[in-house]
Amino acid sequence: MKFQKIILLVGLTAALSGVCPAVYNQFVRAQAAPKNTSVQQQNPTQNEKDVYLPLLARTLVNFLTPKTYRSDSRMEIEGEYGAANVKFTVNINTSVKAPNQFRSEISFPGNNGVPVRRYTVISNGKQVWTYRPDARQYAVSSYAEFDRSDNSFLIGLLPSLYLNLFPSVQESIASGSFDYKDLLTQLQADSNGVKWKKQNIEGKEYYLYGIDEPKSAYQFNFFVEPETATIKQIQLEGREKEMNIIVKDKIIRRVENPTLAANTFTFSPHRGVKRVKTISINPFEQ
Repeated sequence: MKFQKIILLVGLTAALSGVCPAVYNQFVRAQAAPKNTSVQQQNPTQNEKDVYLPLLARTLVNFLTPKTYRSDSRMEIEGEYGAANVKFTVNINTSVKAPNQFRSEISFPGNNGVPVRRYTVISNGKQVWTYRPDARQYAVSSYAEFDRSDNSFLIGLLPSLYLNLFPSVQESIASGSFDYKDLLTQLQADSNGVKWKKQNIEGKEYYLYGIDEPKSAYQFNFFVEPETATIKQIQLEGREKEMNIIVKDKIIRRVENPTLAANTFTFSPHRGVKRVKTISINPFEQ
């Protein structure tokens, strides 16, 4: 099992590089001077490697091993174009069951914090239902179509990343060969694609890991809580069609292997709910 196939560059960037174009297509076409918050840590000492590499290995095992989990997150999306700045927030509650099943409750809060629009998105592994209750409408697509759509990242960056990466490791997990020691050995042999640094946020210290893909315009960072070896925030930023975009997804809660209802990943429309061709998930649609 090669670590690079699990998380570094190819798998990770492929999983998330569609986010910035999707956000761009959602709401704005613009130009802005790009920001740079990339992780700059280089050439760590051996003592530093003894800390950040084991922590990264534990975090990846904790993240990819469970077959089901539930997460609550708060996503902030910001786009800049010259002097113009568009920013909105999304509250997301998603339950996931590997490999491709999920149920996501998505809401866009107004200025007073009360949701102005809600959506429910459900996948049974083969097809996806997108339901907008206020309009009493739903749309159906294949899982592959939804995964390629501008709506896909709005189920949360953590669930999106998990759903894209789990197939790469499910055979190893099933055979018992995906473990901390093996992953750490792979990291120690080749960790050149990973940058890291410590960062204090609201009085708490996190490890910030960064991954750059040379062929991509985006950078991916994730914040790890060292005590629990869990991802607490994912951040993706880049420049798309002359617009600078930043997506931050803060993980409020993540529960591994929760008890899920039998109908969690199915959808049955209520009477009077109309099927339509497509539904776009965004805060600006009227």
